[in-house]
Amino acid sequence: MRKLERATFIWGLFALGLGCGLGVQAARETARAQDRPRDRLWTEQPRGTPVVPIPSLAELVKRVKPSVANIHRAGALGPEREVFERMFGPIPPEFLNAPLGTAFVINRDGLLLTNHHVVEHGEVRVKLADGSYHPAEIVGLDAETDVALLRVRAGRPLPAVALGDSDPLQIGDWVVAIGNPLGLEHTVTVGIVGAKERHDINPSGRSADYTGFIQTDAAINPGNSGGPLFNLAGEVIGINAAVNAAGQGLGFAIPINTVKRLVPSLHEHGFVRRSRIGIAIQPLTGDLAQSFGTESTEGALVNDVVPDSPAARVGLRIGDVVVSLDGQAIHDSGSLPLIASTVGVAREVEIVVLRGGERQTLRVRLDELPGQTPFHRTPPPQIPATGDTGMLVRDLTPPERRQFARSGVLVTTLDGASAAAQADVQRQDVIVRVNGSETPDAQTFLRQVNGVPRGQIVRLLVVRPHRQGGLVPTFVAYRR
Repeated sequence: MRKLERATFIWGLFALGLGCGLGVQAARETARAQDRPRDRLWTEQPRGTPVVPIPSLAELVKRVKPSVANIHRAGALGPEREVFERMFGPIPPEFLNAPLGTAFVINRDGLLLTNHHVVEHGEVRVKLADGSYHPAEIVGLDAETDVALLRVRAGRPLPAVALGDSDPLQIGDWVVAIGNPLGLEHTVTVGIVGAKERHDINPSGRSADYTGFIQTDAAINPGNSGGPLFNLAGEVIGINAAVNAAGQGLGFAIPINTVKRLVPSLHEHGFVRRSRIGIAIQPLTGDLAQSFGTESTEGALVNDVVPDSPAARVGLRIGDVVVSLDGQAIHDSGSLPLIASTVGVAREVEIVVLRGGERQTLRVRLDELPGQTPFHRTPPPQIPATGDTGMLVRDLTPPERRQFARSGVLVTTLDGASAAAQADVQRQDVIVRVNGSETPDAQTFLRQVNGVPRGQIVRLLVVRPHRQGGLVPTFVAYRR
């Protein structure tokens, strides 16, 4: 019995040793297999790879939030509210209080930046972070880049944010948006930069010629428009401008370096006084670059030269590749229009081109881009038309008078149940005559309509743009 136990013990030790040896051998084989790249099916991080920490943004938000403001309709609580409610019924509280968009203070004297499309339809008020309301003076507007410069006179210095540098921004950088989406005031959202220099989009119908948008997934919704996009230093690196309705989570911001080029002209002139070279350009593809004797695809390819333009006067040619203007490198055709338009009217600058593969430097004096319309800072008054007219009208601005080639009043609001609407008066019609008499302004319109006895015919001559182009005059008659 003892011999049997001893033998069993010895065989047990042998089996244990064999098992351990096989286990060690298998582990060694596994380790060697992992060291052979051809045997690996996936990649793993080396042990101890540092994790990039994401700091709390609470202090940043606390520092910059007081500079973010709301944009509200000025008229919603104004003197015409009684007339509006008589025509349309009580105004819902959410309509009265909902912000149109967002703005942010850029200096202690009360200058603010926002989007053009937020303020283009009339007078607005600014609600500061302390809850106080102030009328907003529109200092300057630029529809092309969707930028507006405002001023409020609060009677005290205002907290202002710093404008940063959007050029070093990298794809993957964290950004913070603050605004008033869907009426939810001072909402903070966080995301990353998804792309830069987006010239291949046209959000909200705005021109992409002068803006290479920053794309971000920081949540941007209606009401965020005009608000700031911050980097982690608390500097504004963009103005939130639009969302892609077809793709949730995609928002677009105007780079702050673009905006900084515009602010001086907006402040001085009320609009952006753009300069021009006088060329048409297109992207430079690899095949085109090779055909023109150029190795790189950087630059803007000239495909037309405007006669008697600055470019024509200094000898720029079709087929030249513009690689630098005023010391600024032109990496692609999308970057040239903004630089050329903001160099300055009547300034003489260097333009470097590649011609047949050789660099040539020319000096060109830029002239003014034709067709620009000066901005008139004083908004036209909106006069409520009383009685049963069912309309709110205002004077035409000087550009509108030029567009319609006559004086008149613009119908800004129309009660769909009114006699005028039933007779086919339409919103945005321009009324130029009432019962055969010219109607040069809103005050005259009020006198003319109020002078017609009740039950009598009011005959209007209105002018409206035709969908196919041009203007269409139309007589409309209704009984007062």
